[in-house]
Amino acid sequence: MPSGRAAFDPDAGGVVCGSCGQPGMSLALSHGARAALGQLRRGGLSAADAPRSADGSGRPADARAFEDACGQAQRPLRLFLQHHLGRALRSADFLAQVGAPQ
Repeated sequence: MPSGRAAFDPDAGGVVCGSCGQPGMSLALSHGARAALGQLRRGGLSAADAPRSADGSGRPADARAFEDACGQAQRPLRLFLQHHLGRALRSADFLAQVGAPQ
């Protein structure tokens, strides 16, 4: 997807342009969160071990920035899984109960 505003819409299958997201149903994505989701989609969980900068330079990502971007991507990923499973994840509910970061 070209640069610009982006949103995450589980009903549309994932990342959409900012103007294509359904009002009230899609979540705005920061550039960093969008880059982190793309890296994880292409490289699987092993991409989290060696994240790359969101600027497209191929340089290693700042660890704090990648962690923040992944934090921003957690809610869209949880909603995506809920959409496909047809139910909420019990583990996410448990983490919320014990106060763990989600």
